Amino acid sequence: MFIINRDAVVLKGKKPVVDWINSIDPENPVSLDDLREDSTVILLPPCNGKEEALFIVESNYEALFFGEIEGWIADESMWPEDVTLETFREWFDVEYHSMIFDAVEEDIEKEE
Repeated sequence: MFIINRDAVVLKGKKPVVDWINSIDPENPVSLDDLREDSTVILLPPCNGKEEALFIVESNYEALFFGEIEGWIADESMWPEDVTLETFREWFDVEYHSMIFDAVEEDIEKEE
């Protein structure tokens, strides 16, 4: 295993995300456990602790918020309006991780 020169955050949806998903698609209800089972991991440049990582995340909250929402509902007309940093904080927990290991020897492939 190799340590890589990145930090990471995990975005974990909270109850408002579940409520929104279920209001859009009540035929296929999602639970909070379902939502949080496979959360998004975001690699960041090396940070000097959690505060710096949160600053990076919160500086990009709109892109992260809508990236998460798009994974559930692609139709932008159904997305929440007037999303603020406060909304982001209400809808998502952010977990910080400073030790990132790569268990694979091959290069990481990037997709756009």
